[in-house]
Amino acid sequence: HFVKSINVHPSGDVTSHNLSIDTLNGYAYLEGRNQLNMSIHVWSLADPENPVHVHSFGSADGIHDVLATDDTVYVADGWAPTVSIYDMTVKTSPQLIGQITIPSAGYVHNVWPTEDRNYMVTTEETQGKTIKVWDIQDLDNIQLVGQYLGNSNVAHNVHCMGNFVYTSHYAAGCEIHD
Repeated sequence: HFVKSINVHPSGDVTSHNLSIDTLNGYAYLEGRNQLNMSIHVWSLADPENPVHVHSFGSADGIHDVLATDDTVYVADGWAPTVSIYDMTVKTSPQLIGQITIPSAGYVHNVWPTEDRNYMVTTEETQGKTIKVWDIQDLDNIQLVGQYLGNSNVAHNVHCMGNFVYTSHYAAGCEIHD
């Protein structure tokens, strides 16, 4: 049954592109936007039928997608053109713990870490831009370790599960890579 609808931000902003729930810690991270900026809005789900807004953070440069897992938040920063990694242990004080600027980037659309969090995979949702694999074991020295251009020449989203990367394409369906 329908429980309720909430604004992305208590100020009344309602536009949201995506969200991610840190199921280990019970927090929702909603990507929200207004005319001035794009932000991540943090909500406590301690009482899932009555979420409580905890904090907002972000930038005017852009946020497109967010993925949260175990107090770590990965953000694809759109046109910025970066991927940012935040430690969210203290919800009201996000700590930027890693960031990469993607060389010759298109629109930085999606980021997904591997289950062991040693690597992350990114897409740019731009014709001719590759799916990129990054070694993130040292967040002070993130390294590009591989890339792939799918049949349609434009990847939309990636998801990692086990040793596999699942990639959705607008014109080539789903590809699976080991």
